[in-house]
Amino acid sequence: MTITRVPDEVWRQLDPGAGTLSRRTSLRLWVALAVVLVLLVAGAALWRTGLVVPRLAWPDGPHSWTTQSDEGVVRIDFQIVNDGRFPVTVQSVGRSGPGLELLGVEGGRVENPTPDVHPFPTTLAPGTVISAVLVYRITDCTHIPTGSWPVTAQVHRPWGTMTVDVPEQGFIEPWQTQVFSVVCR
Repeated sequence: MTITRVPDEVWRQLDPGAGTLSRRTSLRLWVALAVVLVLLVAGAALWRTGLVVPRLAWPDGPHSWTTQSDEGVVRIDFQIVNDGRFPVTVQSVGRSGPGLELLGVEGGRVENPTPDVHPFPTTLAPGTVISAVLVYRITDCTHIPTGSWPVTAQVHRPWGTMTVDVPEQGFIEPWQTQVFSVVCR
């Protein structure tokens, strides 16, 4: 079987538009590209508002902690700010982890510094800050995470409860490394 190559000049004589898109197909592609671009921009804008995933963070500023070294209990004072554009209902914060047992959470709103025994659930308006105290018992110093281990918050969404990380700010090392190194020497 012999394959004969047909020169480009012959193809151009048979169909001058061979290999090019029709105007209709070209227009459809440009419209589809514009729609995809609009959807990407709208999705990114929606994401940044905090409507899909809440935007909680530690505000800049000093962070403090106290220890009761005889019992291995550490109390960590911290704040959470709603950086989104919509209110967020925070159900609870904190979690236990390797070498750490979360004993409880205490605190109250910054606007009302009188501590509540159970500050959650609470709804944070955009830009609102809540302060709380995480109470941990150190169960094993050798297993405390040394890498990134963010504080978590459980938030209510219309479709259910979700857990979000509260990114730390203002720490040179991971927060738990600085806090628990006082007790775990």
